[in-house]
Amino acid sequence: DANVGSFIFNAGGTNIVSGTVGGQQGNKFNTVALDNGTTVKFLGNATFNGNTTIAANSTLQIGGNYTTDFVASADGTGIVEFVNTDPITVTLNKQAAPVNALKQITVSGPGNVVINEIGNAGNYHGAVTDTIAFENSSLGAVVFLPRGIPFNDAGNIIPLTIKSTVGNKTAAGFDVPSVIVSGVDSVIADGQVIGDQNNIVGLGLGSDNDIIVNATTLYAGIGTINNNQGTVTLSGGIPNTPGTVYGLGTSIGASKFKQVTFTTDYNNLGNIIATNAIINDGVTVTTGGIAGIGFDGKITLGNVNGNGNVRFVDGILSNSTSMIGTTKANNGTVTYLGNAFVGNIGDSGTPVASVRFTGSDGGAGLQGNIYSQVIDFGTYNLGILNSNVILGGGTTAINGTINLLTNTLTFASGTSTWGNNTSIETTLTLANGNIGNIVILEGAQVNATTTGTTTIKVQDNANANFSGTQTYTLIQGGARFNGTLGGPNFAVTGS
Repeated sequence: DANVGSFIFNAGGTNIVSGTVGGQQGNKFNTVALDNGTTVKFLGNATFNGNTTIAANSTLQIGGNYTTDFVASADGTGIVEFVNTDPITVTLNKQAAPVNALKQITVSGPGNVVINEIGNAGNYHGAVTDTIAFENSSLGAVVFLPRGIPFNDAGNIIPLTIKSTVGNKTAAGFDVPSVIVSGVDSVIADGQVIGDQNNIVGLGLGSDNDIIVNATTLYAGIGTINNNQGTVTLSGGIPNTPGTVYGLGTSIGASKFKQVTFTTDYNNLGNIIATNAIINDGVTVTTGGIAGIGFDGKITLGNVNGNGNVRFVDGILSNSTSMIGTTKANNGTVTYLGNAFVGNIGDSGTPVASVRFTGSDGGAGLQGNIYSQVIDFGTYNLGILNSNVILGGGTTAINGTINLLTNTLTFASGTSTWGNNTSIETTLTLANGNIGNIVILEGAQVNATTTGTTTIKVQDNANANFSGTQTYTLIQGGARFNGTLGGPNFAVTGS
């Protein structure tokens, strides 16, 4: 008969149930009860019409899809452990009254777990706990909590604890086990236990909701499942101690947050992947680190007066379409502490105050335009990686190699000063085609008098012979170039 018969395990030790339990031709067993320190492992799918109870330090191990009315522990010692290697779904019923909390949910396998709730008996959840622990082979696993359970309160008065012992190192680099919430806003309190220094975890939004972070150090990265959904407000910094978070978004090209707001100084040791990340006035954010070095989307300096500041660590990778803007012209600073791929910064009407490259042995790949009152490339070598990169604003200082490739570097306004280490490299692609070049527009000036004779190197990739004279323009607007150019030194490919 359907919905009759129960599984009772109370002899201690470990019991393994293989194959499919219930569900054949619509038949279900009724209840499951674990007691007396017993461990029970369901290897396959299991379907029960009634409840599942776990008591006296017993553990229910789930390896396949699992359906039950609710899962509870009357004495608060029962554990649910997910040991699945493939993705599974746990289906529970919404309840008319609270159920007794589990001691913890343990995730030991690499497979994802989705916990769904069905029915309309009430608004209470079919399982509650204040602790989720990732152990054994669960690095990279994702647990989707039932809709309506936030990070700050999993149905109890105690904020949710998320622990991990699996580290973060993989053959491919850095990874985390993650917990996803949906349909509810969350507040993460200072002192709430989420991950640790050696075991970073991931927190995610599966819906267009908010997360407020008040923790000074959050050993977690935060991501969003759906593009342009979810907002994060980071307020954990205190005077003389920036807040710390391990990334905001998973990777370039992945789903972006709708908005991220930094209200205090922060060290973000990962990516910024956001449609708009606002750095409030007077706030400094340093971004990039162990959990990621990507920037995709937009950063806005200042919430009113443009006085926000962003610093990028060595190796930062900005998407070519990324943008750093300011809420007020000639305000806000951008600093690169090492090598960088750089997107767009400022615009002609609202330049930032300064863009500085301060690494001792750095290079910058310029993929977008930069408008700033001050642009100081230091001793960086510059690679022009977009077809036309524009530099505009007040003053620009260059003291390294400018590798044009086959692209154009345009000085749109202000004065550019070249130091004595400045040289120009360009590439010729066709005998009658294009060469990388520099354009100096009216209103701009380039001073290269301190360089002596500026060295020019031409990589000739034409791979073609031609007779007669071919003319290529290296600097357009040469009347606004103040300096001496050396004769081109050709390195010919295919000749």
